[in-house]
Amino acid sequence: MQLLKTALICAIPLMLAVACRADDAADLVGNAVPLDTIHTPRTDVPAEYTTGQDGGTVPYQDNPLCTANMGPTLAITTELLVWKLESGVDQPLVINPVTLAPRLTTDDMGFGYQPGMKTDVQYLSPEEDSAFEVLYYGVYDWTDNREIDAPPFVRLPQDFGNFFNGAYSSPPTPAQLQAGTHDWATANAITFQNRATFNSVEANLIWGGQKTNSGVVFGPRYMGLYESFRMQAYSTVASPIAGSPPSVYNISTRNDLLGAQVGFFYRQKSDCWEGYYYFKGGLYGNNCRQDTFVTDDAGGVVIRNYSPSASITASSLEAGVSLLRRINKTWLLRFGYDAIWIQDVARATDQLDFTTNPTAGSTMQFRQGALMHGGNFGVEARY
Repeated sequence: MQLLKTALICAIPLMLAVACRADDAADLVGNAVPLDTIHTPRTDVPAEYTTGQDGGTVPYQDNPLCTANMGPTLAITTELLVWKLESGVDQPLVINPVTLAPRLTTDDMGFGYQPGMKTDVQYLSPEEDSAFEVLYYGVYDWTDNREIDAPPFVRLPQDFGNFFNGAYSSPPTPAQLQAGTHDWATANAITFQNRATFNSVEANLIWGGQKTNSGVVFGPRYMGLYESFRMQAYSTVASPIAGSPPSVYNISTRNDLLGAQVGFFYRQKSDCWEGYYYFKGGLYGNNCRQDTFVTDDAGGVVIRNYSPSASITASSLEAGVSLLRRINKTWLLRFGYDAIWIQDVARATDQLDFTTNPTAGSTMQFRQGALMHGGNFGVEARY
């Protein structure tokens, strides 16, 4: 279902492109095509060639199906992404209460490949070797779910998984919080859910790439990385009746990055094929926030409830390669692979704190970045 939704979203720019201009079949045969191939430069094009019949010469003309459209001023690209978000620093989530060996770690809760979309609109100046683009891409629902059951009973690591042999007051005192927990120390089962979304919007000025093979991009960019990590404990002590409410350990993080980036690209054309390679780096202000909410005794006692925020400087590095195959004078197929690394973002699993410090969860951690990568497939229309 998620793949179908993404495919429908990706199809919207294509329908707009088709509505703007249908292919003119008469241009594909019989009409001369100018040598100036704006947006996809050619090198070493002969001015004329010799015919095989009478030895005369005629102006050189490309295969019409593989020649750029006359003076394109607009390029619209839409692609389906299949990306993976790598997990960060590995740490235990559940341990065996006897051997203390990990039964589940944050690496086990890593994300697989998930569909997303990418749309790029470029306006190309016919007179100048420059362009302007607006680029968006996003992946909307990385998700992983797990469940760890007894026997033996399930507990969290460190002091948070120690059994508190007593009753909480209202509210719990620091001494009670430091003694341990109930449900998180003797759970019959604990369920886990890890989710994330990513969105990126950028607007770039482009110098070069139309009459030359390489160029530079520069412009503002926004990125949003949102994550949530949820645990639910069903305890044999505090929740002995089937269907009783669980205790929860919920963490969510929001990273809103706004800044500027600069990049370089190289484009190479050979007959109907094109290669495109790029590298970009950026600096951003990251306005981030995390929310921690933890309960015990079947959700009846709140032992943590914090929402700290911070503003820090973050950075990104991004690179990719695409292979394009021209179908006709307007349409091209695209295949590629991209990767982006974002440093200094708050990851949800990095905020887990299994100590019994009364202020645990009240501060933000930035011990890991975010690496996203994957393939793409789509089409490009040039007018």
